[in-house]
Amino acid sequence: MLTGSADAGAIGSGLTVGRHDASRLLYGVLFWWGLGGLAAVVLTQAQGGLLAMASAAVLGGTITRGLVSTRAFIQLTTPDALKGRALSAHGLIVRGSPALAALAIGYATDRFDLERSVLFSPTLLLLALFTLA
Repeated sequence: MLTGSADAGAIGSGLTVGRHDASRLLYGVLFWWGLGGLAAVVLTQAQGGLLAMASAAVLGGTITRGLVSTRAFIQLTTPDALKGRALSAHGLIVRGSPALAALAIGYATDRFDLERSVLFSPTLLLLALFTLA
């Protein structure tokens, strides 16, 4: 149910992405990742199934919107001669960071409980976003 909720949020987000100029995309990325961080915090603390499914849907939607917006920003602002390299670097980060996060969360879970270990990631994301803002 949680995976399906996240997928529904991702589909909804993908269907509602509109056209934006590069500057709006950059600020939008901060908003979407911030909202995703809050949804992840709610998901880790959810006691009921409906709240967990709703926060998973928001999380799935914000991840999709954040990644689409970041990729569009790179495509709109990178010179043509560097576009392939920039998109390749973005792809490596997008594909590699979940594996590194899973490794870090697994390591932390051996020392703490799972809830605190998983809660650390969105908290760190929110702190980074506040610093950038």
